[in-house]
Amino acid sequence: MYERYALWEPDKVPLYDPEKGNAPYIETALLETGHKNPCVIVIPGGAYVCVASWVEGYPICALLNSAGYSAVLLNYRVKPYGFPTQLTDLKRAVRFTRAHAEAWNIDPERVGVIGFSAGGHLAMTGALAFDEPTPDVGDEIDAFSARPDHAALCYGVCSLDPEITHAETRRVFLNGNEDDDALAFRFSGENMVRPDAPPLFLWHTAEDKSVDPRCSIRFANAFVSAGVPVSFHLFPYGPHGIGLGKEYPPADEWGRLYTRWLDTLCR
Repeated sequence: MYERYALWEPDKVPLYDPEKGNAPYIETALLETGHKNPCVIVIPGGAYVCVASWVEGYPICALLNSAGYSAVLLNYRVKPYGFPTQLTDLKRAVRFTRAHAEAWNIDPERVGVIGFSAGGHLAMTGALAFDEPTPDVGDEIDAFSARPDHAALCYGVCSLDPEITHAETRRVFLNGNEDDDALAFRFSGENMVRPDAPPLFLWHTAEDKSVDPRCSIRFANAFVSAGVPVSFHLFPYGPHGIGLGKEYPPADEWGRLYTRWLDTLCR
């Protein structure tokens, strides 16, 4: 049973314009156990134009629950919103989860993120730019850390390099400023890796024609060069946006590999 929560009070949502669509919110899929559970915030893709919860949201929450993890599904703002709105939403979701850890039976020191496609770019941005100034409201929730404890990117738009990126994701994130090469460089994963980055899991398929697998390859190489832990899997078959990948073996193994990786960090 999913419970829905607004991330801010209606009159306090940063950057909000009712003419641009609904305010952001989360849906929780929490485990009822006798101990505090690790939790993952799920960030579906959709090129920053929509939130593809039907394939990269609810099924992923179910996967996490089956593996012993509580899940929080983020419904973030999309087009015509651009940077820094999505990052503002994700930072608030991480803080909101930690602020409610006691009530939700969650361990606040084991809160990670997983993102798909453009949601992968957002997960990456949240993991590596968690201290980026955003127009927060300064309430008690904003006092909690926005840094995820771990991050996973699934066929993510890890780079905004026009040679390999997904053009629509780049365009919307840049808020229509397609020529803002400095901002694109700054929020391309290969340029963002830092020594205090959280552990990373990422996977892609070689057949992906929408988001070049070189996005993930470059990003993984940057982690290796920086000496930060990374688990990278490149599967031979499967198009973009396959979610759990059930029809595209061996990519259908990614969920098992991911939850085993999580167990090494959270158990």
